Amino acid sequence: MYHYGTNTAEKDYYLLISSMAYYISGDFSKSFAIMKYFNEKNEITKMVAYYLKKEYNFLYEHVLLNIGIQKSDFESDIEMDSHVYLSILSVAMNNYLRYLTTGNDEFIYAAIENSDDLIELCEIDNDVLAWYIFKLLNYLFKTFHGASLWRVVPPLIQDDKYVGKYVLN
Repeated sequence: MYHYGTNTAEKDYYLLISSMAYYISGDFSKSFAIMKYFNEKNEITKMVAYYLKKEYNFLYEHVLLNIGIQKSDFESDIEMDSHVYLSILSVAMNNYLRYLTTGNDEFIYAAIENSDDLIELCEIDNDVLAWYIFKLLNYLFKTFHGASLWRVVPPLIQDDKYVGKYVLN
């Protein structure tokens, strides 16, 4: 997928995609080793990297910085597309973080729906690299939801007042 001579922006996307693929396959050491080599200059790659590294404080800061930013003067269609992707990704990550702290399924379903929207936009724009990133992120959201403590613990602990305390600790 990645070949020598690719420009830096594409190289970072290729490295992020391969890191995400290793992460999904359960080969976390390779995933984190690859993450060391890409530059987090792009806000999208920063947010996804923070998600993979589980650096939720940094992720939350970037979500707050990017959510709801209104911009109207774009130099190119690519810049406008990136802004739209970033806005939707910020909402998706916000929903994911809200699910983490509350266990409310509506938030993870909203995050999955947001990532579905990103995938659809990438298909319309023929943006293959972003499509791979958002497709893998969508898969990670779905997998996380299935294996989340918010879904695993309640059948084991019958008293609901202890479930939230257990999961959040």
